[in-house]
Amino acid sequence: MRKALILFEKGLVWIEQGLTIVSCTVMCTILFLQVLFRYVFRISAVWTEEVAVIAFLFTIFFGASLVVVKSRHIGFDALVALFPKKLNAPVWIFSNIAVVAFLVIMIWSGYKLGVAGRTDVSPMLRIPMSWLYSIIPVTGATMLIHTVSRFIADFKEQVVGPGETEKGD
Repeated sequence: MRKALILFEKGLVWIEQGLTIVSCTVMCTILFLQVLFRYVFRISAVWTEEVAVIAFLFTIFFGASLVVVKSRHIGFDALVALFPKKLNAPVWIFSNIAVVAFLVIMIWSGYKLGVAGRTDVSPMLRIPMSWLYSIIPVTGATMLIHTVSRFIADFKEQVVGPGETEKGD
């Protein structure tokens, strides 16, 4: 089960990295074209701003999910450090539960936003807004997968202690 989760997460990370690279590249290319069109060719390409904003949105959300993989988000580490050592494990568990709760709310709220925006379209490209809003529950789900995976991977070290083993291991 653990090996399957590791393989699944590696594949998910690979996809997220690819999408982040593509969206960041699209954003930078579109912004370059926008400057080129406006100041060199004296043409106002109004669609470029909307594409750049969409690419930025995708870069941010997929990048945020990738940060969870490396446990680099602003977390509860400072809070955990405030407590005595014997309370570190319960506080660590509570902080992970709080993150999971936030991600579940993010997924649910993003889904509701997508449903509410199903009849709206973007101003220039006429893309259904529900497609754009879908990034919220999708990346919320990937962050949830990464959080649970990190929790499983770090549980023994955080709760039992580094280097310590339980009887029978």
